[in-house]
Amino acid sequence: MKFYVNDYPFEIYAKEKATQINQKDIVLGAASADQVMHYYDLVQNGKVKGKTAFVFVVSNYKKVVSEVKESFKIIEAAGGIASKDGNLLLIHRLGKWDLPKGKMEKGESPEETAVREVEEECGVKVTLGDKIGESWHTYIHKKKNVLKCTHWYKMDCVEDSALKPQEEEGIDKVVWMSKEEAEKEIVNDSYASIVDIFLKYKSAL
Repeated sequence: MKFYVNDYPFEIYAKEKATQINQKDIVLGAASADQVMHYYDLVQNGKVKGKTAFVFVVSNYKKVVSEVKESFKIIEAAGGIASKDGNLLLIHRLGKWDLPKGKMEKGESPEETAVREVEEECGVKVTLGDKIGESWHTYIHKKKNVLKCTHWYKMDCVEDSALKPQEEEGIDKVVWMSKEEAEKEIVNDSYASIVDIFLKYKSAL
């Protein structure tokens, strides 16, 4: 499992998969859920400086992941990377380039949420494609720890004559960009979880 805390990556590995770790990061062996949450608190409280990743190697992967998730309120969301004529649709929200997404409503599937949110936030009509993957990140809401899982999908835009940012959601721009320009903007000025999803999308093309 991989999730982000204030753009710091936290990765939990089963012991038998520890050979996949090839980064020069902070690695903790025989880790517990309590240790994961200890480092979460350090990062959340601004006690960690510089760029690093936290890698936890665990002997009981399912147990540790379950216990970590129990420390958070889990929220599910969905969004997508929409394309048209070789260009990709980006939004600019709260000072950063981002991809359209939003929380799942009661009774919705991830696929339904993804289409609805992209259409609402950008003023377009899209058709759903293959799933890209999931991203996880944490934040604080009403003094509670939240772990948000976002499901991401490829999409094709079929109508954009009403292209318009959903300003009430803090979006000030909706822009079509070439794949090269979109990658540059996201890598240089977006959230780490968004960078991960974009690079996963790119690698599957």
